[in-house]
Amino acid sequence: FAPGLMSNLIEGPVFTRPVQWRGLDVPAILTSGDHAAISRWRLEQAQLRTNEYRPDL
Repeated sequence: FAPGLMSNLIEGPVFTRPVQWRGLDVPAILTSGDHAAISRWRLEQAQLRTNEYRPDL
């Protein structure tokens, strides 16, 4: 995703290792290796969070 595209969005969720932690799994898309799909997922998650927490943006 382009940096300018995300300028008015809240950052989406961030995941790290391990893939499973306290019963919570990292979304499969993030471990797929498909960089274009991962970028789309991140943008979608940022848009969802922004709409939920800052609908004024």
